[in-house]
Amino acid sequence: MTKSSPSNDAYNAAYYAENGQSGDRPALWMYERFWKRYCDKRGPVLEFGGGVGWFAKRLTRHAKVFECESNAFARESLAQIAPEAIAVEDLSTMETDSVSSIVALHVLEHIPDDALSAIFAEFDRIARPGARFMFVMPDLDGAAHLAKREGWSAFTDPTHINLKGHDAWQAFFRSVGLKPVQTFADGFYDFPYAQTLAGRAVFDSLRLARTGIQFLLARPLLKSGDGENIVFILERAE
Repeated sequence: MTKSSPSNDAYNAAYYAENGQSGDRPALWMYERFWKRYCDKRGPVLEFGGGVGWFAKRLTRHAKVFECESNAFARESLAQIAPEAIAVEDLSTMETDSVSSIVALHVLEHIPDDALSAIFAEFDRIARPGARFMFVMPDLDGAAHLAKREGWSAFTDPTHINLKGHDAWQAFFRSVGLKPVQTFADGFYDFPYAQTLAGRAVFDSLRLARTGIQFLLARPLLKSGDGENIVFILERAE
């Protein structure tokens, strides 16, 4: 499900506010802890497409951070929120073997596959041996989409031009030379999912409980497809 790239002008203050990304949202605390668990905290990290800068600010507590963001509004915001992060406008300007991890939260679904392939070639160049990669995208084959159907939250953003299921994303990552270390869902966040009161009392309660436990523990308890988004921790395939 791939369309042409959206205009960079689409990512303005209203966009980030409408999508709940203008502030330091709780999910970033969970992703920060997943990054600490699975990625090399000793080396520099590149956040690709970091938006207004809240996750970059979290990462600067642990490592040297490079921030590659093409949107002018987001770059201005990032300079205020995470001034310690080193701004990078073009990946080609980064040194070879310069980062120990690369992170992109809700970015890849905004970019068509042909452009992603070129980006991942740059990732491969700048990533050190043993580097880890952490990516989060909406899961087209996830239980949230199955429950919400046309009302699924990922469909409300017109800039989501590359929606895939978890198996399709894994196939893409393998095509660019990466293999999964961990693959899991991040849970359910757009209640209600069940259509009936009884279903909400039983099934939505279970969804909320399982999501909450994973959120608090920051351990991959929810299998791929069991939520809104898919989380990939990857490394180079040997």
